[in-house]
Amino acid sequence: LALFKQFVYRKVIRKPEVQLLEYKGQQVVMELFEAFSSDPTRLLPENTRSRWLQAEEQGNGHRVIADYISGMTDEFAARLYSNMFVPKRGGVLDTLSL
Repeated sequence: LALFKQFVYRKVIRKPEVQLLEYKGQQVVMELFEAFSSDPTRLLPENTRSRWLQAEEQGNGHRVIADYISGMTDEFAARLYSNMFVPKRGGVLDTLSL
């Protein structure tokens, strides 16, 4: 079993493609945390914001942000990251029907 674990670690886990994917995931989590921490009252969803406000009074606001992010699926975190940080063509006015 130890030999098999060693093989998987060397041939699968340590592959550059897997390491790149892991790095990208870490970046998503860190940047979401940084963004939410910088302006929680504006960026957090309403239910999380109310928990954050209560926790912040006791100095635990960052814990609420960490819990919020840790509860996200990979897909949700990736979509949220894209919505927050990836510029899209056009602007706000392009989506309004005038």
